[in-house]
Amino acid sequence: MIIGKVQNILFILILFVILQGCDMFEDTPEPVFKVYGDPSILEKMVINVENSINDARYPGYPVSKVQTQLYKGKQQSFQNMVVISYAIYFSYENQVNKLIFDNLMGNKQGHINHIYVFKKDDGIYLKYYGLESDIQKKVGPTSETTITLEEYFKMNGILDEQDQRIYKNRFFDFFDPDTQVYYLQPLDKETIEYFKGLSLEEKKKYGLPTDYLKQMDLSEGELKELLKLSKEN
Repeated sequence: MIIGKVQNILFILILFVILQGCDMFEDTPEPVFKVYGDPSILEKMVINVENSINDARYPGYPVSKVQTQLYKGKQQSFQNMVVISYAIYFSYENQVNKLIFDNLMGNKQGHINHIYVFKKDDGIYLKYYGLESDIQKKVGPTSETTITLEEYFKMNGILDEQDQRIYKNRFFDFFDPDTQVYYLQPLDKETIEYFKGLSLEEKKKYGLPTDYLKQMDLSEGELKELLKLSKEN
């Protein structure tokens, strides 16, 4: 996901706490994803899965990669290790939406990654099941109905053209599961400006990664001081 808006600073701080406790699951493989639904609907869909992990290079900051699970009816297969959370970008014809949820950490009995696609009132929805027992109970995160890309941008305050291109790609493009690599999630312009406006002492508290610092057009002295504290160094 793109980390954006000032409110997401809280997300970064909360995620820092969560990620520090995840090393114990370092060698736990995740179940492969499987998609279920009407084939006539699935053949018109793209489902891309963003996996967020804890990366020792950027402790406390979200690192992720996007992999295609379903492309125009054809399912892909991939398996990752120690995923913290998922963001599912999906499109049906020219309609889109996204479903975000935390992963089940550890060796949970009956752990699965199943996505069920269904149609209701002319809209397409996703429902996720993380445990086999959830299927019978019909318990699991469910997406909102699909909307146009323009409506999605408006509802989520995505105004920057570069951010819009990134989202559009994640809704409609094919991301070969075998060639994707993990990367530090980018900040949007609003959040960059927020960090830039903080005092030097306040900036130091975040231990910002080098990539973020170099986006902020800081003074040479301030940049040098913060680079010394960067969690990559």
